Amino acid sequence: MKTKKYLLSLTLVSLLAVSLLALPAKGLAATSTLEDLDVEDILTKIVNWLITILLVVAALFIVLAAFTFVTAGGDPEKINTARNQVLYALIGVGVALLAWGLVALVQKIIGV
Repeated sequence: MKTKKYLLSLTLVSLLAVSLLALPAKGLAATSTLEDLDVEDILTKIVNWLITILLVVAALFIVLAAFTFVTAGGDPEKINTARNQVLYALIGVGVALLAWGLVALVQKIIGV
């Protein structure tokens, strides 16, 4: 039984790692000087990176919640914990998307 849990967790972590490798590395190879950057570009890049990190962490929590749900064995407390983990991860995704939309709205209002 312990071997099955170990293999399942190893599989889930491997799938997550492979999905992280598929993230675009667009900004990593670009070289720029300090003269090319302005405050708006820097802030936009920071916000985009933070939202990407938050979405990856939320995906990780959803995978962990799925693992908890699968290994719950019918225990109502573990099932409730897994449901709460999924709920909190989805709330985090919603907050991230709202923040991203708010940044875009403010940029539109100020004409950037």
